[in-house]
Amino acid sequence: KRVASTPRLAAAMNAEDHAAEAHPTPPRGGVLSRLFFCWAWPTLKLGHDLGSKLTQDDLPALDPRHTPELLTASLLALWDEEISTAEKKGRPPSLFRALWHFYGPVKLIIASSSVVMTLLNIGIPLLSQVLIGVIESDGSITVGILSVVGMVGCVVLSSIAQQHAWFATSTKAVHAWIALTSLIYHKPAHLTRGTLSQFTEGELINLMTVDCQAFLEVGQFLFFFAAMPWQLVISAAILFWLLGWVFVVGLAILAVNVVIVERLGDGIKRAQQAKNKLADERSVMLNESLQGVRTVKLYAWERVVERRVAERRAKELYELRKIAILRAVQQFLSFGVPTITTVPVFYLYNEQFGNLRASIIFTAVAIFEFLNMSLVVLPNLLNEVRRMLVSVQRIGRFLAIRNTYAPAEAMVGDTGRVVISGAGNFTWGSKVSAADAPAAAPAGAPTGGARQRPARVPAGGAMTAGAAATPEEAAPMVLRELDFEAGDGKLVVVCGRVGSGKTSLASAVLGMLQKGAGTTLAVTGRTAYVPQQAFVMNDTVKNNILFGGDMDEDPYARVVTACALDQDLAVLPSGDETEIGERGITISGGQRQRIAIARAAYSGADLIVLDDPLSAMDPHVGQKVFDACIAGILGSKTRVFCTNQLQFASHADYIYYLDGGRIVERGSFRELARKPGGAFAELYAHVSSGGKDDAQAAADDAADAAAAATAREEEELPPPAAGAALAAAPAGTEDAQPPAPAVVDAKEAKAKLEAARAGGKLVQTEARSLGRVGIRTFIPLARAAQASGLGVVVLVFIILMPATQYLTNILLSRWTDQVSAGREDTSLAVQLYIASAVVFAIVVLVRGAACSLFFTRASEHMHARMLRSVLLQPMRFFDTTPVGRVLNRFGGDFMMLDVMLPRLFDIWAFIVGSNVTTIILSMVFAPPMVVVNVILIVLFRYLYNYYSAVALELQRLILISVSPIVASFSSFLIGLESIRAFNRVGTFQGVFQKRQLNFAKTFTALVSIERFTMMSAVCVGVSLFLLSLSLVLLFLSRARVWVTPGSAGVTLAYASIISFRLPAMFLMSVTLERLLAAGQRVIEYVDMPPETNADGPATAAAGTALAPMG
Repeated sequence: KRVASTPRLAAAMNAEDHAAEAHPTPPRGGVLSRLFFCWAWPTLKLGHDLGSKLTQDDLPALDPRHTPELLTASLLALWDEEISTAEKKGRPPSLFRALWHFYGPVKLIIASSSVVMTLLNIGIPLLSQVLIGVIESDGSITVGILSVVGMVGCVVLSSIAQQHAWFATSTKAVHAWIALTSLIYHKPAHLTRGTLSQFTEGELINLMTVDCQAFLEVGQFLFFFAAMPWQLVISAAILFWLLGWVFVVGLAILAVNVVIVERLGDGIKRAQQAKNKLADERSVMLNESLQGVRTVKLYAWERVVERRVAERRAKELYELRKIAILRAVQQFLSFGVPTITTVPVFYLYNEQFGNLRASIIFTAVAIFEFLNMSLVVLPNLLNEVRRMLVSVQRIGRFLAIRNTYAPAEAMVGDTGRVVISGAGNFTWGSKVSAADAPAAAPAGAPTGGARQRPARVPAGGAMTAGAAATPEEAAPMVLRELDFEAGDGKLVVVCGRVGSGKTSLASAVLGMLQKGAGTTLAVTGRTAYVPQQAFVMNDTVKNNILFGGDMDEDPYARVVTACALDQDLAVLPSGDETEIGERGITISGGQRQRIAIARAAYSGADLIVLDDPLSAMDPHVGQKVFDACIAGILGSKTRVFCTNQLQFASHADYIYYLDGGRIVERGSFRELARKPGGAFAELYAHVSSGGKDDAQAAADDAADAAAAATAREEEELPPPAAGAALAAAPAGTEDAQPPAPAVVDAKEAKAKLEAARAGGKLVQTEARSLGRVGIRTFIPLARAAQASGLGVVVLVFIILMPATQYLTNILLSRWTDQVSAGREDTSLAVQLYIASAVVFAIVVLVRGAACSLFFTRASEHMHARMLRSVLLQPMRFFDTTPVGRVLNRFGGDFMMLDVMLPRLFDIWAFIVGSNVTTIILSMVFAPPMVVVNVILIVLFRYLYNYYSAVALELQRLILISVSPIVASFSSFLIGLESIRAFNRVGTFQGVFQKRQLNFAKTFTALVSIERFTMMSAVCVGVSLFLLSLSLVLLFLSRARVWVTPGSAGVTLAYASIISFRLPAMFLMSVTLERLLAAGQRVIEYVDMPPETNADGPATAAAGTALAPMG
């Protein structure tokens, strides 16, 4: 048991032990159930029974020791320990070291299982060599049977080792992902505004999406990474033992080939980076156009947008075609050259030793497969590991930034008081140097929201570590020599011209600025905050007011009335249960501010900081809110009211006047207004007299600009659901629209009715594609390519590739049979074998190029049609569909169609062809296997359909569960000031962890049913196939019927590698269906009916309507 070296690590370990005792691990049955993952069967059956109705609530609960809270605490404790150790040794802290300890015993499982699995996998062809030797020499049948039993045992034991190691690495990877995303989520709560302002919201989101996702993608396959070096070394040693020095020739060729493949991989990587950069530019252009789609529509700029995006897409397609050609050559070198390599090796072996026996040659063929796999895969795996390490370093640099936020000191006395004393200096916070900030995202990585609003707001909390010292740049003081106090339930007004420091003082009161040396900030009581730009969640009006608090009807009703929201709620489709849209875009700036004021009033806080909260309201509405709420129901609370609307200054109990970050005047309204030559008196006189000097005009202009920035869409027509109701608000509310005409368009009325029936939910949940995805989706993709000839070429060469590979091995078996029979002239067999190997390599090259170009052309036409279809949609579509959802179709879905689908389809076709060839060979050379294969095919088909239906649903649930996690983090960054001020950091973290838990449950359920299915397929199906085939070949050879040593060798060579190609085919088939689902989502957007004008036909900018694809 690991000894805790820090108090936090000890606490984390004790929490895990307590959770294990209080909530034991859910039962997983006996030894056999655990060994073969039978405990996952109920989940598989439940998923199959529920089908598309399966939800995350139906999935089994996680082990109580693996909740997000405990996993985060565990990694946080290890990170604290690493920071402490690094400080003592004078080196930067390494997140990788903390993760290394976090993995714990799993490292031993990975190391031991990789060795065991490699030895068992290579043991299968070695035992088949014994069986072929028995067939060659009519040896002991007992030895033959024992070798068959040994092969089956190797298959079963290898599968057990592989699946358990895979399960362990996958679950630990998702545990690490949970902990990493939690630490990233918590870290901004410990940074001041100045420190956090060095990063945009997109950069921080990239840490959670790109970098954490890279760790999850690579981390769950660490087991295979550990196995590849062992496989390379053991395979090379066995081939040298079998073939002698001639193997060195083949090894040299393969080594050179790997170097060339690696160089081609670098070229593909560079082209991919260029493609991703162009895709980012295209996404930015699309985002700008969709954010301003109302303007695009009003000016009929659809064609302009379409042309500009098409120009970027054309450059992107150029890089895609380059990738297609390079990948085709890479596939030729990876699969074609190794087959050609065996020709000189076997020819030299025959010439040198004159003993071309089937038992040696076909064992070597199988071992060559393992060797080539490790040579080809290992460089790619190393690249993936490097990618993961770069992401871990980026996350580590961010987490290692020194925590610059210091909470206010507790003060004894009445609640609702703030005192700033001492030096009174404040700064935005130390700036992180370039060396310590997270490096730019890896080249080619998706940028996420890199061009979104900067996240410049810190929040509080007490979870994230990161006290490591980092080089900093001194930041200038923004507030100087403050001596400030507010309390006793008074209204304290802070005023001053633009840039005088009003907002900075509000932030300083809430502890959001970094204190200078000798400065004391003391606060008592609970705080609330109303910022200039009101933070509104994508939630109902009620939840935005409650803000995580409990519902109390009477105070809630009083607050709603005092903030002039009652009339708005009366006309909303579902009252305060109406969703107000993403970032509050469906309501005006004044309505957002009134919701924020209502939130502060309902919170029951003792100290309320208001930063120009009435700026976006009409004067009469602002006066009503001030009288009824700020001076009314909040009259007994301490209020710090920062404003330039000096008409409210007469209500103040005390006034502070700021200039240049200093308090230059203070006193009551009467004192300051009568002070001769006073700055406040001068400003108030101009306001009262209606005159405006240049400075005041600039102040007003700036205030108007600030209001406009928060209410960018309020002048636009509202959407049909909530917006239409708000437009009909009584005249007593600001931003009121003219009364609606008595006669309305039928379609508009229907849309309003549907929105009302939807319970006031404006942004509808994204529909989840139901049912299986297969040939019905592939046909529209093929039709989109508009290249029937190219499609036929792809299909022909997909069939030709396994056929020519089969022919190559058959000719090799004929050559070995002729040598074994003592035939002198075998030149014709050798020539045919060489020719077939060359033909196979050419087929691999042509098939790869045709396949990649086919999918590239399909993607090209589908993007053009989808872009036009989206631009021709009515505004109702854009009002009810988040921009992010549309961008995901143009980004994530087309990334799958552009890159992932062609690559996966190519490998999938190769593996399926290899497995089909194995089955055909078994029936050709062992006719009794026809019956066995028919039974196994039926069983495999049933198992695959059963498993894949559930796996696809779980994968869809995973995709659905990721978006709320990212959205939660984005909302947290945007509203950090308000969240921190209301002490709701823990509430938001709880919501985030619930969403993490949903993702982890779904991911773990998918991994568990995958392991059960793979175990069933291999331990039952493959074992039965190999057992039946080996015994049939053995007994037919004794009967001198059908079987020769060569035919037995080629058949067993294929059969010896099916144990790992069959599970790969299962998993890749499901992944292929998921990628085809991306095409299905694209087709849904392509087939949307276009917008029509009053006369009926498509709009002038639309051109002709698009023919449906799906």
